[in-house]
Amino acid sequence: GNGFFGVVAGGGGVSKLASFGGSSQVRAAIILPLKCSASNDKLFLASGRECTTVTIRDYRSPSGITCTKSKHGVTSLPSLILSATPILSKQLALLTSDGFIHIRTLSCLPVPLQTIEVSPHPNDFFALRRLSSSRLLCISYSSAAHTFSLSSPTLQDVADTVMKLAIDAFGPNNFPRKELAEATNVSYSAASHVGPDASSATRSLLRHYAESLLFRDNDDDDDDDDGGASAPEKNLPPPLLIAIAALLCLACCDDRRYSTLANRAAKQVTTSLPSPSAMVQPPRGIVALVNVVSDRLRKEAAASSISLLSESSSSSLNQSSNSDDKMEFVEASVWLLRSCNLHARAMQVLQERSSGWTRIKYESYTAAHLHELWMSRKEEWRDLVLEGGITRELLERHARLGLGVFISDFPQSDNEWRRVTWQDDPLCDPDAMRVVGLLKSMTLHGGADASARSSAAIQNNSPSETLPLVTGRALAITYLENATGVHTGRPTESSRFDILQVDTTSTDEMIASLYDELCFLLLEGVIDERGDDAERDTPLGTLLRNKLTRLLKFPPARYRPERILAALPSRFLQEHALLLGRLGRHEDALRILYRDLRDLDLALQYCDERHARRRVTAKTSKDNSSSSSSSCVYLPLVKVALETDPVHGTAAAIRVLALRTTVVDRGAALRLLPENLPVSAVARPFLIPALVDGESRVRRLTVAAALLRSKYLALKRDLTEAQIQSQALWHTVPALKSLDLGGVMKTSMPVDAAIGRGTGSRMIGAVVLVKHFFARHLLIQAKVTNGTRTLTDVAFAVAESSDEAIAPTTQIPIKTLPPHSTGSAWAVLAASPVRFEGVAILTCEMRYTVLSVDAVSGGPTGFGGGISGGGRKYVEELRDVEVRNTDFDG
Repeated sequence: GNGFFGVVAGGGGVSKLASFGGSSQVRAAIILPLKCSASNDKLFLASGRECTTVTIRDYRSPSGITCTKSKHGVTSLPSLILSATPILSKQLALLTSDGFIHIRTLSCLPVPLQTIEVSPHPNDFFALRRLSSSRLLCISYSSAAHTFSLSSPTLQDVADTVMKLAIDAFGPNNFPRKELAEATNVSYSAASHVGPDASSATRSLLRHYAESLLFRDNDDDDDDDDGGASAPEKNLPPPLLIAIAALLCLACCDDRRYSTLANRAAKQVTTSLPSPSAMVQPPRGIVALVNVVSDRLRKEAAASSISLLSESSSSSLNQSSNSDDKMEFVEASVWLLRSCNLHARAMQVLQERSSGWTRIKYESYTAAHLHELWMSRKEEWRDLVLEGGITRELLERHARLGLGVFISDFPQSDNEWRRVTWQDDPLCDPDAMRVVGLLKSMTLHGGADASARSSAAIQNNSPSETLPLVTGRALAITYLENATGVHTGRPTESSRFDILQVDTTSTDEMIASLYDELCFLLLEGVIDERGDDAERDTPLGTLLRNKLTRLLKFPPARYRPERILAALPSRFLQEHALLLGRLGRHEDALRILYRDLRDLDLALQYCDERHARRRVTAKTSKDNSSSSSSSCVYLPLVKVALETDPVHGTAAAIRVLALRTTVVDRGAALRLLPENLPVSAVARPFLIPALVDGESRVRRLTVAAALLRSKYLALKRDLTEAQIQSQALWHTVPALKSLDLGGVMKTSMPVDAAIGRGTGSRMIGAVVLVKHFFARHLLIQAKVTNGTRTLTDVAFAVAESSDEAIAPTTQIPIKTLPPHSTGSAWAVLAASPVRFEGVAILTCEMRYTVLSVDAVSGGPTGFGGGISGGGRKYVEELRDVEVRNTDFDG
């Protein structure tokens, strides 16, 4: 038969690309490149009435060209194909000998999208070319030419095509045609379509077209079923997508080879839909269609199970294949039910038919489904998660996986917590307490020996490891610990925790209740593990008590200490101290730690934690009051030590001062010590280190001050240079721009000004004057070159004018002029040239201030700008300036 062969120039064998049906006539071949890349080339091949696409994979194979053929095979058209051209997005226009143009998609050539009649006479038009992405040109043998405008298929076109193909595939009465027509708004002609008898060929055509819509990003020629980066057509509405996926699954039921395709299509559509919280309930027709298809898929899975039992004598490989096919159909049924928000039914179906999956696969799938419903935040789906038996069953079988339904999206690091807004914070979840109630009510397997198994698990791990999830209380504790972030890096500074504060009292009450619940759960666990007569905690009790202590120390914790104190047994001394500290009774807390527990290190640790929190608070609030004696956190410990035992307490107080020399208020601490205490007792441990540290701090601060002073002077010097540069030309001076002087008419030559005999004659090196004449103003520029001292407020002034027709109005001084620098001062005079004749004499002078010099740095002690007492003022006379009325003539 006819065929296409490929060969690479320069070597390699001849490869057959495609085979067409046999024919006694030789037909012209059409080869159209459709998509080219560095690795793949896609070609459209046609000859006679047949056409197909192939993808070239490899040109360098020693055996020849490697290609992948279209999964749809060879497509036949009613007449001979004369010409072809690509149009729009992944579409082809084919001109046939009967005078028609056929619009087809590359992803599904067998399905016609549109047919355009070009001429009633066959074999008249022979060439088809694309003018643009939406215009075609068709040329005939008689030199006639027609142009056609094309448009992309509308949603109505897609829905009508799907309905017609479904009627052809299943017949008019073997699927909910009426409901589907109402749900997808198909036209009357499509709903009443009468096609050929249903057959495997028509069902195959429906499968191909549905695939082309559901997996638009996949190459049409790929045979893999992994889905990859495929995605459904973006413009299709969810109801139509669900209908297409359901019809595809229905078309796959007759052949187990397509079980994977059915599952892939159902999953693809469901995962591409909006989340359950944003998705609108599909129309009743779509739900009816999904229910019919879901039942059919489950029946096909049941038939596979019966087939598997009847073939028990066959090989294990065939049994495994049949089992996989069965679960593919079941999973497809579940995905379709989920697409219509029939989540309860979906979980029930999977629970009943999950025997073909491993236990961990079923549990993982169920946990992901429950988590999706929980994160939707819709009340009906959350009720399903909390009140349905599936969640309890999952928690009983795999506690950690079941707990992940609620906590898998909780922040797990400091950065993640800082990005959380109060609306998304786990503590602000209105259903958090319902979750705690569910977890507490769980009775896990082996409840009688849960404590023993927990202790055994802890002994095999570090005491700081995660709490073993063997009881409902352990589940609730783990959930609340993740919600509060006590072990996952929630920011400890109070300003970061304030993101949880809202304007409603109910939210604050809910947060406090969650913290209280966690405290009580930990306390109950410690009490249960210890018992009435036991003197030591079990390994599990030790772990729970460490967690309780850490929670009570946790700065962002919002528990209510008075409630915890009321329920706390008297033997929990350290916990009593922490709660008293939270109430602000720090001296009472330190008395328990130092006097009752006799543990100075523990009391010192308590003070260190207070000091660390105080520093964080001072840093965030820019408050440095923590260095005052009234706020020193170590002084209460010194007081408690001295009042407890005059002998040993004094030694303990000196030890506290010695260990925290750098942070304690030294003067206030020394005043607390007994008056009869010899200096030698505190000299070596405290006084000498304090003096050394003080001197070292003074030296460090002196060096830092000098560096900052040097940096400040450098920045000031750069600013001064920029200001001088901005006053170098008259049109760049902001103050002159606001005067609206107009265009300059004339500029005089620079003239040296002879300096008089003023007291400051040695301060300024030179003064050069330049006159700029405008229509009604005279602008005098004084270029001043400084000597060896820093000058400020350097102004050029016109002290007197011999003619009233020209008078000074504005002065623009130089703010700061460093030594050996040149800057420009400006004076503006209002002039009326028509009012004076001859020459006007202007008496001029320079006025400036000389700054004092810093003896340490050698620089000025101030920088002008009107600083009173910042230097000595000087006035220098300049040579008189002559102005003629003819200078204004330009």
